[in-house]
Amino acid sequence: PAAPRPDNEHTRLDALRSLRVLDTDEERGFDELTRHAAELLGMPIALVSLVDEHRQWFKSRHGLEVCETDRASSVCSYAILGAEPLVIPDLAEDERTLDNPLVTGEAGLRFYAGAPIALSTGERVGSFCVIDTEPRTITPEGVRSLQRLAAVCASQLEYRRSSEFRRLAEDRLRSIQDASPMAMLHLGPMRDERTRVTDFRILDANETGSRLLRLPNDVLVGSSLLDRMPGLPEAAGGEVMSMLRAAVSSRDPGSAEVDYRDGRLDARLRWNAVNLGDELVVTIEDTSEIRLAQQRIES
Repeated sequence: PAAPRPDNEHTRLDALRSLRVLDTDEERGFDELTRHAAELLGMPIALVSLVDEHRQWFKSRHGLEVCETDRASSVCSYAILGAEPLVIPDLAEDERTLDNPLVTGEAGLRFYAGAPIALSTGERVGSFCVIDTEPRTITPEGVRSLQRLAAVCASQLEYRRSSEFRRLAEDRLRSIQDASPMAMLHLGPMRDERTRVTDFRILDANETGSRLLRLPNDVLVGSSLLDRMPGLPEAAGGEVMSMLRAAVSSRDPGSAEVDYRDGRLDARLRWNAVNLGDELVVTIEDTSEIRLAQQRIES
């Protein structure tokens, strides 16, 4: 018979899919685990098996060609039912698996040992297992090794998820920044031998910032702010540079609005700076049109 569904099947499937790992490419970190398990325990097959709603899919497989099977023939579906490892010395003699097509068919599987892959929130999303085509046993130390490898696998899956979420968050933030009508620069302080801030290195710029400075982002990144805006020391008596230095030293937000000219750019610019610890995030808004409108109203 097919294994019964766990009591927490709905939340278990949600947790599995939140990993964003199903149907992804092979990854060395997981493949190293299955290779190590096969060598350590002397088994021809080792798998990182993730049990989805209707199938079991192998994130890593050592000694097996197929990348998934239907859930009804999944021995790992039994392994996720409990917290302890599942060991079946002879699959052909166990009532749960004796008529399993993976046992009776060409694959001819006979031995199974699997430790559930349990996330930190408790959901068992799959099994780290070793398989043989001959009946056999496994030592208690071998079972403990499987448990340790399953725990490492769970940690890798959760780390992978956090990295993926971080990347998606960064991509969304980048999209928001690029859609902003204000120029945005990330600036790192540049200091002289006396640790005084003399300039700022451009660490990043959004699309509006690239348009304002008339240079692509890959050219701007790594260059100095004064190289790209040489008129800043003279603009309103250096008010912008003073504001930026103050933001670095006091960690308080700063702002300044000045007329800026350098031969390429002639505009009224409103600057705002926020200190994020090791860099400043600066927004620059061209207020020239606003100023002209005010002047027309006043006249």
